Amino acid sequence: RNLLAMKSTLSFDGFDGEAQQPISQAEKLAQRVVQRIGCISGATELIPITSAHIDAVTYIGQGGLRFAQRLVELDGKVKVPTTL
Repeated sequence: RNLLAMKSTLSFDGFDGEAQQPISQAEKLAQRVVQRIGCISGATELIPITSAHIDAVTYIGQGGLRFAQRLVELDGKVKVPTTL
């Protein structure tokens, strides 16, 4: 199955699936990136996480830098304990 068609894996209706709270523009952006990476890598599902690590060692060009800047501009926040 294609991750792009799996609405149950991410909330694409503008609401957080559990709390039914409107999601922010930063969350929408992050969801689109996760969805696209999943599709490219052939993922069929997402798994629940309790923590995350952001790999800040590798510079992947202007696109990666712009993505991070845009999340900051949109006041993006992490939802699980996260290391850098």
